[in-house]
Amino acid sequence: MTRHDQQILFTALAFVTAFIKEDKEPSEDRIHKILTLARLLGEFCTEHTASSLKEMENPFVDEAGPVEADAEIDRHIKELRYKNETMLPEGKAALLRLYDRLQQRKSRRLQSEFYLTAREGKLADLVLRYLDEEIEAAEGQS
Repeated sequence: MTRHDQQILFTALAFVTAFIKEDKEPSEDRIHKILTLARLLGEFCTEHTASSLKEMENPFVDEAGPVEADAEIDRHIKELRYKNETMLPEGKAALLRLYDRLQQRKSRRLQSEFYLTAREGKLADLVLRYLDEEIEAAEGQS
């Protein structure tokens, strides 16, 4: 559910609450109270569901699968080529997933020439450097 979807839902809930209570069209003052209640509902839900939302905010490709992301990326590429427009998915999680996969693909393209010309000694040095970086990153998270 996108943030916009949540705002619509909270506003609808607040409206229904106010409508049931008064059983008539809301006045300007009531509309202001409805919008305030919708904001408070949103803040409450955000505060009390933050841990579950954080888990959904990191949908990187290695967790979701590169095949699905590649198929979606290829569809967007075709649409851009033939229609000069595409409809990107809504929501941070979906956009992060595409961005992460596009970064991986770009890295592969940039590295392809290096892979052909790199010597074994240079590769060993790079592997050791990256292993050290992994250790440092793991220790930094502890």
